[in-house]
Amino acid sequence: MKVRALFCDYDGTLAPLRVPRSRSKVPLSLSRVLSKIHERVPVGIVTAKDYNFIRSRTPFADAWSCVYGVETVVKGGTRRIVSEPGDLSRAVTVVDRVQPRPRIEYKKTSKGDLCGFCAEWSPGNAPSPFAIGDIIFKIRRLGFQVLHGSLYPMLDVTLGTGDKGMAVKTLQTMLRTRGGLMFVGDSSADNPAFAVARFSIGVLDGERQSELKCDYLVTRNHLAHFFVALLKNNLEFSEELPWIVRK
Repeated sequence: MKVRALFCDYDGTLAPLRVPRSRSKVPLSLSRVLSKIHERVPVGIVTAKDYNFIRSRTPFADAWSCVYGVETVVKGGTRRIVSEPGDLSRAVTVVDRVQPRPRIEYKKTSKGDLCGFCAEWSPGNAPSPFAIGDIIFKIRRLGFQVLHGSLYPMLDVTLGTGDKGMAVKTLQTMLRTRGGLMFVGDSSADNPAFAVARFSIGVLDGERQSELKCDYLVTRNHLAHFFVALLKNNLEFSEELPWIVRK
């Protein structure tokens, strides 16, 4: 079956994890092959990052669904937002009182409205699992969504109750794509997106394989090679393509 649209996560999938925000970028070899795919089918980005961060780093994309689907923007200016701006200050206060204090990355819509934040601790210098559980409980009680992966000491706090599955569906609607969707991601946060894709590819870059609910696996170092093979196969997906294995 032919791939008719390609949607990808960003952190850990297209770009490496654990690099300073200012140095985060898609490797040139991967960017080049994605640009070639973009010439054939729509390419979308589904990410926890905000629009102002992700737009310039992924020029090969046709659209971006940001902060777990809170805002989706199509190249050319069409925009959809699912949660109105809200006051996240109390949630920030809950996190900021914890010791050790985390690094906080604020997330804004393309119009500059605060729509979420990420609190991240250094590995080996994070609160206990009990303390993190207490933080999650307090923030959810304030009415905000909290997403917490089991592998890294970080919390994503957002307005609304979206997930990447919802974000994928919004992108499909706005890009008018039907069938043949491939989604590529690297973490359990991508599982809702894997569930709605025709071809789900998990990227191995730190997350435990058992937590990825995808059909196929590829290492991040081989992702560009896989996309090249897919292009050479005229975007026809096959289990026989090199670099991927069935999960």
